[in-house]
Amino acid sequence: MRRTAFLAVTTLLVAGVIMMGVPATVPAQSKPIVLKMQSPVPVASVIFENFKMYAEMVEKMSGGRIKIEALPAGAVVGAFEILDATSRGVLDGAHSWVGYWVGKNPAAGIIAGAPAGSFGMDQLDYYGWFHEGGGIELLQEFYDLVGANVVTVGPVAGVGPQLLGWFKKPVKSLDEFKKMKYRVPGIAADVYKEMGVSVVTLAGGEILPAGERGVLDGAEWLTPADDIKLGFHTVWKYMITPAFHDYVPTWDVYFNKEVWKKIPADLREILKGAAMATSFRHWLRFNRQNAESLEELKKLGVTVAKTPDEINMAFLKAWEKVAEREAGKHPFVRKVLDSQRKYAASMQTYRLSVNPPYEYAAGYFLKQQK
Repeated sequence: MRRTAFLAVTTLLVAGVIMMGVPATVPAQSKPIVLKMQSPVPVASVIFENFKMYAEMVEKMSGGRIKIEALPAGAVVGAFEILDATSRGVLDGAHSWVGYWVGKNPAAGIIAGAPAGSFGMDQLDYYGWFHEGGGIELLQEFYDLVGANVVTVGPVAGVGPQLLGWFKKPVKSLDEFKKMKYRVPGIAADVYKEMGVSVVTLAGGEILPAGERGVLDGAEWLTPADDIKLGFHTVWKYMITPAFHDYVPTWDVYFNKEVWKKIPADLREILKGAAMATSFRHWLRFNRQNAESLEELKKLGVTVAKTPDEINMAFLKAWEKVAEREAGKHPFVRKVLDSQRKYAASMQTYRLSVNPPYEYAAGYFLKQQK
């Protein structure tokens, strides 16, 4: 009896040891959700790098359960058709700049990264407005207002502050600037017109040819990291900065509503979290790329010159007039501006009281290195 019990126990132990070496049966993993999404920028752009970073982050954070097919400009539809294509379900989602949709409602130009950060907000404050001041909710309200069948997860990139631009010669005064033919798009063009500047509106691909033909005296595009890729320095040798017309340009990611509803709740949270993580990670990379590109441009013979203070001050005053004019015409513009003004005011007292001027210590130590 004892021998029988012993054999039984031994058999169970041996079986257990054997089973420990046998993999447990794992249910077959379901196929990953693949989302076809497009951006309005080409592959070479630093902004497309942001899109790829978001796609990679989503795949890693989801353990491969969700994958984004990140497509560049023109892959499925034209740049200015992306929102409508996503709304109709031609695309599952998009990576874009809401300022492109200013024709649907001028509030688009305010939410996208208004001139002067609306009321002096820098990129950090602007991210704060989106996440802590109701900005994402207003961005979604914009899409709903214009009838877009999409859900936004909020900002994924900040690509400012941008330059005043590229010129054939230094810009020494506001009066001199007014005599130049200057390319700038969107709501910023309205502000410069208010200042009396001779504004020319051209698509991105037309800027360099126009500069080569002498049609333009100056033009803006983005920042050193992108401008050097497009070859602006081959036409103009003076890079003038800083400026406020594109101080906090912010890109977001959105999805078709029906597609969004079918995505499991935990993956939706990953899509949201990846957007915030990408915003910060790309911002760090973007600043490094700009710093490196600036040094490279200097080696290529580009002269970096300072924008006269009177130009930037005139811009801020003109922006106030344009903003108030648009707010008087459109209630939703007023709503967005009021929200931004309130958040900006809540931050400015603190930051102006506590934050040391960047140039104070940075300027001191930079001089020590030279």
